[in-house]
Amino acid sequence: MNDDGRFVILGTSGTRARWFTEVGSWASGGAAPIEFVRCVSVAEVIGRLRGGARASAVLVDATTPGVDRELSSCCDRSDVALLRVSDPRHGGPTDRDADGAVLPPSFGVEELLATLQSVARPVRWRTVMHAGELTDRADDPVDATYRGRLTVVCGRGGAGASVTAMALAQHLAGDDLDSGSVVLADLTRNGDQGCYHDAPDVVPALQELVELHRHGTATRSAVESMLHEVPGRGYSLLLGLRRPHDWVALHPAAIEATLCSLRSAFRHVVADVTADFEGEALTGSVDVEERNALARTAVEAADTVVAVGRDGVKGTRDLVRLVDDLTAHGVPTDRIVPVVTHAPRDRAGRAELAKALAALCATPPEASPVFLPAHRRLEAHLRCADPLPASLCRLVGRAVLAIARCTDDPTNSQIGALT
Repeated sequence: MNDDGRFVILGTSGTRARWFTEVGSWASGGAAPIEFVRCVSVAEVIGRLRGGARASAVLVDATTPGVDRELSSCCDRSDVALLRVSDPRHGGPTDRDADGAVLPPSFGVEELLATLQSVARPVRWRTVMHAGELTDRADDPVDATYRGRLTVVCGRGGAGASVTAMALAQHLAGDDLDSGSVVLADLTRNGDQGCYHDAPDVVPALQELVELHRHGTATRSAVESMLHEVPGRGYSLLLGLRRPHDWVALHPAAIEATLCSLRSAFRHVVADVTADFEGEALTGSVDVEERNALARTAVEAADTVVAVGRDGVKGTRDLVRLVDDLTAHGVPTDRIVPVVTHAPRDRAGRAELAKALAALCATPPEASPVFLPAHRRLEAHLRCADPLPASLCRLVGRAVLAIARCTDDPTNSQIGALT
């Protein structure tokens, strides 16, 4: 990327017109020095601008609901050009009677670039999209040479993966000598951690943190400002997506940079992810790969992966398929910790489960399964946002730390200090 940067466009179209798809293909294919951020509505465009997102222009269909004076004034305050797609021959606005420039529906890449060069300014690559702050001027940048431990927790719906992630984060926070050294990141598409923690706010969250990393590296203070403290459990919380379809606003490269910043700022990062890892190679769809970018990126970078399943025929089948999906995705078997929730308390039942996993998995994990029995008061702890039972946290925490001691890189003294 040169010093001139590139044009960052926030775009929305109520009817998903042809130009909307074409601009996206020009951006992804490198046909023009632009980045196209797809927004689902005008309200999202306004929210991004008010949240400090740096952009060159807003590109909207003139017939889209919500294209009014509020959008125009928001663009003026953010120093962002407003481009409307309209056909004056069919009664649409022209340059004379509309704020900003007007493009015909059949505009090409040359016409778009010429318009941008005349009315918009490119965004420099090193600019952080957070209140215009530059990483070069920051006095508290994250330490790029330090890499905290990343543990991914995943499971099929209803298995208890989110609660297991909470229990692990609480144990790591209590086991660590430094306070504020553990973060629980909700990277699921449904974003349930906010409900489990009775979070009073929905922002800032994952979307805002990823947005910080679209054009640079966020400062440590900027990363910490996106988190919510959970004092009763000792860790910080990164809230997840507000709506399941908000993944369309997350750029895969920015997701990777976000995880790097979290690992540079915390000794332990516990990521709760959706157990979907299919990509373009398997499905032939780029959209599927981008939808699963959160889970794929986290699993590929993880030091340990906790695969959670529930006791029973269906739960065992789901856990076996999950382990097979993880190994097929390239996760080494010595880094997978199988966890069975609502597990039987008798030894015979647990031995039968362990035998079934070893027989049914294509490549069984090397670690023995962790059995978490049902806890009668767990729901009460969740409703009151109280600390989770120590016995529950200890079981999964010790299993993860045992793998950490076996897989730590001895050349990294900071990572080795975890043991």
